[in-house]
Amino acid sequence: MPERTKETEKQRQPEAGDSAEVLDLKAAADFLKVSKPTFYRWLAQGKIKGFKAGQQWRFYRRDLEKFLETEEPAAPPAAAEEAERAVEEARKARGLPSVEWNRPGELLDPSVEAEDNPIQRVVNVILASAIDRRASDIHLDASAGEVKIRYRIDGVLHEEMIIPKYVHAPLVARLKLLGDMNLAEQRLPQNGRIAVKHRGRDYDVRVFTYPAMFGEAAVLRILDQASVLIGFDKLGMSPPMRAAFERRLRANQGLIVVTGPLGCGRTTTLYSALNLLNSPQKKVATIENPVEYRLPNVMQVHVNRKAGLTFAVGVRTFRYCDPDIILVGDLEDLETAELCVQAAMTGHIVLTAMVPADAPSVITRLIEMGVEPFLVSSALSAVLAQRLLRKVCPSCRTEYKPSPDTLRRLGMSDDEIASAKFYHGAGCEECRHTGYYGRTGVFELLEVDDRLREMIARRAATAELRAAAVEGGMVTMLQDGLEKAKQGITTIEELLRVLAVGRD
Repeated sequence: MPERTKETEKQRQPEAGDSAEVLDLKAAADFLKVSKPTFYRWLAQGKIKGFKAGQQWRFYRRDLEKFLETEEPAAPPAAAEEAERAVEEARKARGLPSVEWNRPGELLDPSVEAEDNPIQRVVNVILASAIDRRASDIHLDASAGEVKIRYRIDGVLHEEMIIPKYVHAPLVARLKLLGDMNLAEQRLPQNGRIAVKHRGRDYDVRVFTYPAMFGEAAVLRILDQASVLIGFDKLGMSPPMRAAFERRLRANQGLIVVTGPLGCGRTTTLYSALNLLNSPQKKVATIENPVEYRLPNVMQVHVNRKAGLTFAVGVRTFRYCDPDIILVGDLEDLETAELCVQAAMTGHIVLTAMVPADAPSVITRLIEMGVEPFLVSSALSAVLAQRLLRKVCPSCRTEYKPSPDTLRRLGMSDDEIASAKFYHGAGCEECRHTGYYGRTGVFELLEVDDRLREMIARRAATAELRAAAVEGGMVTMLQDGLEKAKQGITTIEELLRVLAVGRD
């Protein structure tokens, strides 16, 4: 009998090669971020697999990782309830009502019944509050003793609430579980997606997690599925510029580039263009990383670099799918750029995005990437550069006088300064005392004509291209922004902040 027991114990021992993956009970509990009593309870319930090494329990790391894939860490009940109270107090301090999650159409997931877990309710309230406040992003950043939650509203981060540090791990774990991410992986960045339904509207929430000094940080990007299907007038494009841009979009072929830094609204502009062109008579194909919005009657392809599906592979494949319109999420390398140029010269409208600061710089960038100048001049139809400016709150809009020196640096004459009227927001409950509510676009549209084609072919400098485009009637972003400031849509200070012009 003793011999059989020894033999059984020997069979349960890990092989020598697996010793690095074996944890003792304390290390296993720390890995799962739970107390020893909780760990013992899971062990007794058979949720966790282990083996005896002498009188001590040992656990394979891979078994614990498998456990985490199906079981999210739990915060101590008192801690979770305190976190929930902290969230409610933060909302109350800002005059926000409590959220009731069991009314029809207000559950984050329609398949979920009443939420009994405080951590689930905390996540729900954070998401609901962000959506109600028109936030585009949520940032969760942990420090040594607390977790700060900030919302990006109208392009600017606002601190929303501070919650206890000990709820950080289960909070991130809940987000990762909802986003179908690997709970066990905490050493590498991850991304996922959560489908949200709030007040009868559908939202996609993209979840990004990445390792940081005090625990995993998380960023959630909120995508309103209805917001992308808007016209150029609602984007803030002036009627003459909108008419010129639509004329280029409706041409038989050509490369059209929308440029600007990340977060400037390029995706919304491109999708609005697709919505304008989309019809049963046309085949539309997109290659994106990732597919942020889903459009009806459009063949949308998601980049998968691990499988070898890149932007270049997608564009090359599309040529055999007989598309009329091709959208490429980012023009990031020479191969993709050359394929887009070839497609634009062979009967396709090609829409894409780049990151140069202004429209003429796109031409220079394409040539610097290695695209032959004569190909750029032949394929390029138009370049639309844009930024997003905060709009003056209509509820507290009042007239004010900016500094005359600032206006002169912006190119205004003394007569224009004397006659122009400017407005800003005094601050009210509606805009939460920021003076701004919502955003609008500021644009410059460069249309490639014969004169510009000749200059591109001979590699003219960016300054020459800009001067020729302005001489040909191009309205710059600064001019467009000044006009919006004169109309009371935005402020001079916001124009200076976004475009970084007119400063000493």
